[in-house]
Amino acid sequence: MTVTLTIRENHVAEIRLTAPARRNALSFATLEALVASIGEAERNGARSAILSADGTVFSAGADFRDLTGTAADLSFDEAVGRATSSLRRSRLPIVAAIQGPCLGAAVDLALSADIVVAARSARFEVPATRLGLLYNPAVIALLHRNYPSPAIKQLLLGVPISAENAVTGGLIARAVDDDELMATVNDIAARIGAGDKDAVAATKELLTALDAGPIKLEHWSGPRKRLLDSDARREAIERARKTLSH
Repeated sequence: MTVTLTIRENHVAEIRLTAPARRNALSFATLEALVASIGEAERNGARSAILSADGTVFSAGADFRDLTGTAADLSFDEAVGRATSSLRRSRLPIVAAIQGPCLGAAVDLALSADIVVAARSARFEVPATRLGLLYNPAVIALLHRNYPSPAIKQLLLGVPISAENAVTGGLIARAVDDDELMATVNDIAARIGAGDKDAVAATKELLTALDAGPIKLEHWSGPRKRLLDSDARREAIERARKTLSH
């Protein structure tokens, strides 16, 4: 098993890469298991999710045992695309915890999360050009649009980026000491999971739509009105009133 799923009592799911002996390399099977785990977390009451990995390497990227070195490897791009799409389109906000090297396709996964926290040991790198490859143009276009900074150009041209430089370049949210990584990520995911599930899901959906390009604001008036009139909101307002009255 290369991916495990745990759903905690606080409605936080943890999707974990569990093949440290292979440096958590991404095989077709691993990518399929990741997609399945996201769906299972959604169906079983999770409100937020953590993407993490065993060992000292988040992921070495593509599992070369699954690659041919020919145009047939486009099928691997498609598998990565299904995994990253599942992360972005999930109604669950995803918090990624990155330690050690995060290479190639693993960068795609990490940056498809909503919030990325990296240990200071983390290193982001896309070595495609050294492997004689034009990286997936769809991925380059997406990253170039969503991260309009010199950092993303360095990354895509094969220059490694440290956790601190990834923060400065706007690629990730925070860099923390290695021994604080999981505590920090758990706290963020728990705070998100404490929110109303429908409000959290609607906010995630809107943020994802904004990442994809211009939106029609009128489309969002309906969902917002439904949440304004929801039982959950009325109950939350009542609780807030009681708190203020004491």
